[in-house]
Amino acid sequence: MAKRCWFLSIVYISVIAFLPVMMGWTTVAQHGASVLEFIRHFTNIIPFRGIAESVSIVLETGRIAYLTRYALNLFVLIPAGLLCGLNRRQLKDTAVQYSVVLMLIYGLRVILKLGSFDVDDILLNLLGLSMGWLLGNMIAKVVHTD
Repeated sequence: MAKRCWFLSIVYISVIAFLPVMMGWTTVAQHGASVLEFIRHFTNIIPFRGIAESVSIVLETGRIAYLTRYALNLFVLIPAGLLCGLNRRQLKDTAVQYSVVLMLIYGLRVILKLGSFDVDDILLNLLGLSMGWLLGNMIAKVVHTD
């Protein structure tokens, strides 16, 4: 069951990572740039920098729509966390595995020039994963308590 959960989670994350690009929902400029130029332009490795900038814009303009991307990144992995929590996997193991997978997928996206690598996105994905895991773990404890 654990291998099936892991496989489904990998497929789920891959679809979430590549579907927007494949459907044309994201536009990434500079496709003609070299890989290093693309990485330099579309990579953020400073935690919370993008979030802080977006919150600042929201406070100045009052347009909460600037936070939509962050909300999506938070909620997108809740189902995967729920699945892992229901299967009674340890949160630490789950978070480490997902961290590696997310970094690989986001890294692959930027190397292939399909999207950006933003540590804020990864942190929000992991927070959503943790929220889903907590919910799934609570449900599993209630259901399996006799």
